[in-house]
Amino acid sequence: MAKGSLMKKLFFLISLILIFVTNAGAGPSFLGPDTVPTFPDYDSPVKSYTKDGITYDIVNRSRPGDSLLLGDPGYSNSDFTGYYIGTVIDDNDDPSDILNLARLFFNDNDFVFSGTAKTEVDNGLAVPENMSDPYISIIFDAWKDNNQLEPIGGSWTLVNAEVNQEISFYTVKGADEYALYFVDPVAITGSFITDHVLTKNGNIPALSHFTGAITIGETTGEPPHVIPEPGTMMLLGLGLLGFAGVVRRKINA
Repeated sequence: MAKGSLMKKLFFLISLILIFVTNAGAGPSFLGPDTVPTFPDYDSPVKSYTKDGITYDIVNRSRPGDSLLLGDPGYSNSDFTGYYIGTVIDDNDDPSDILNLARLFFNDNDFVFSGTAKTEVDNGLAVPENMSDPYISIIFDAWKDNNQLEPIGGSWTLVNAEVNQEISFYTVKGADEYALYFVDPVAITGSFITDHVLTKNGNIPALSHFTGAITIGETTGEPPHVIPEPGTMMLLGLGLLGFAGVVRRKINA
């Protein structure tokens, strides 16, 4: 009984080691301790930030259940991709604004993008700004008052991207506001809504344009751990089983 019990414990330990190593780091990249966001302040109706001489007035237009950077283990909304950061009011977004806001968000002046891609809406059609470079293709699936000239939701995809080029931030512009989202892990496709922007009358507007910030490789979140290759796992498993066999022979001796 003692020998059998010892062998059961040994094989149980080996199984735990194999499971742990196999699953190590299989999760997505997430914010590390050095990338704590500096805004928005959800306790204030309006929060103002100034970067490179430009002041951004940011409000919280989140809905119950929205994924915010407030300890969420991950975003799981079905109607938009990423974390909703906040809405800039009374302003038009520009690629330089996204960079400024990202630097504010991460409190890091060295944060850079490899480029941006902007797609505007013209009479209900999505028109990319430049189709020779990586651009955003949008397919609409929701419209304001069933008017297919006024889209309020859909999916986006980064097209003609190079290897490892993906979207890490994007803005959704409608009326005189634009909402900012952080995507981690980075993605080449996702979904969007216009629920986080409002008209002067407090209504949800149609999409004016969508701008994505392109990142190469990982975002500033912690890089994923390396998952061992199958060959490495096989060698490790054989080594552990061999060790178990040696122990068993010694016990039987």
